[in-house]
Amino acid sequence: MNVLMKIDPANALNGFSEHSGWVQGWGVIKGPPEDREFVGIFVSRDEGERAALKAGTGFEVRWGSFDPDNNDYITGDF
Repeated sequence: MNVLMKIDPANALNGFSEHSGWVQGWGVIKGPPEDREFVGIFVSRDEGERAALKAGTGFEVRWGSFDPDNNDYITGDF
């Protein structure tokens, strides 16, 4: 996964109790999990949609979980 922008976890939705340190929110992504480009994670879908438009063609907004320590974003598309 290629991370284009590191997020500030304090601005995301915290409380993913099964995995300490992970945050949940609306991620902006492009591509399959093994070669994913990740723009960032946002509290609201509207913020994510605006970021996806700025990021360019092919980027989409998906609800998921982000591990800032490992730059790992997981959504239900695996």
